[in-house]
Amino acid sequence: IWLTGLWTVICGTEDGHVTAWDLTSGTKAWEQPLSQDYIGGLQLTPDGSYVVVAAADGNLSLLDVRRGGSVLSCVACGPPLRCCATDGELAVAGTEDGTVGNDD
Repeated sequence: IWLTGLWTVICGTEDGHVTAWDLTSGTKAWEQPLSQDYIGGLQLTPDGSYVVVAAADGNLSLLDVRRGGSVLSCVACGPPLRCCATDGELAVAGTEDGTVGNDD
């Protein structure tokens, strides 16, 4: 995910971490371990302050981008999550078995 205005890229890894990279310096800005398995999806809120994270362990998390990726919320959704989306008010996640759920 490209974070406009801050020259930052946020990515999820196969080992369950979410990492923010500062492109101006080429260094890691922060890293948050969230899962023992892969990160299935990332979605920034419209204002760019938070990132919703879907993980293979079935957890849907909300991270504060400007505070080092601190975890603000984490909800166990059950099956492995493959994707997520948010409009800033509602977060939805798609599971490995094709179902969609939300946490409002």
